[in-house]
Amino acid sequence: DIGVLTQEAADHRAAFLEQPVFRVAESLDAGFEAYALVDTMHAALADLEAKVRVKEDLAAVFERTDAMAQAKETVDACRRELVGIKHLWDLSHTVDASVAQWKSQ
Repeated sequence: DIGVLTQEAADHRAAFLEQPVFRVAESLDAGFEAYALVDTMHAALADLEAKVRVKEDLAAVFERTDAMAQAKETVDACRRELVGIKHLWDLSHTVDASVAQWKSQ
């Protein structure tokens, strides 16, 4: 059961890293699409994090927290990268909006 969850986390990460949100956008509209995708990615990751927490609690009861280490590490890496990419899109949007405003003056 833990092995299945570990594989699910690895599969999630592989799909996660293939998302277009990690690619450069050529227009401001693409940035807005990225925000919607980040929200979708957050929801999927939150579901996986909940599963991992449940299994972590069970693993702790049976003193097998080491068995969950890989799944937890994989999910934590996804969370860090999702937060980072959200901040990057925020910065990109701020710069694009500032340049557009400057050009309109």
